[in-house]
Amino acid sequence: PPFDWGLVARDAYGIDSDTQEQSLVKNPRKAACFTYGYNPALFLRRLAVLNAAVDHFHAWGISRPNLSGDGDQLALAAAAQLLRHEGIGKVVGKSNQFDFDQAQSIRDPHFLPGAMRFGGIQGLIASASEDRP
Repeated sequence: PPFDWGLVARDAYGIDSDTQEQSLVKNPRKAACFTYGYNPALFLRRLAVLNAAVDHFHAWGISRPNLSGDGDQLALAAAAQLLRHEGIGKVVGKSNQFDFDQAQSIRDPHFLPGAMRFGGIQGLIASASEDRP
């Protein structure tokens, strides 16, 4: 098509990440394993919604939509590109000093178990932008 299509990664759940918290399972001991051993973190739930939106674009005949976002939304876009490399075009945006290590507790909406193990947002962006065979 003659158009340059794009999809802006937004907070699909309408949660203001500065004031809201992730929900936890009921347990007297507050430990991440009780919640995130069985339930996806908020970031992963948002990623599922973004991937569903990409599926809609594919259904409309847009084979490689571009994703754009800033801060934690850039992290979402990069994660979507990492998972759906052939189905997503460019990912652009600014990290705005965001990284997963800013999470202050397991209830923080930016808490993603294991995210820092692979280099945080910079590792995610680098992995997503790598060429694959």
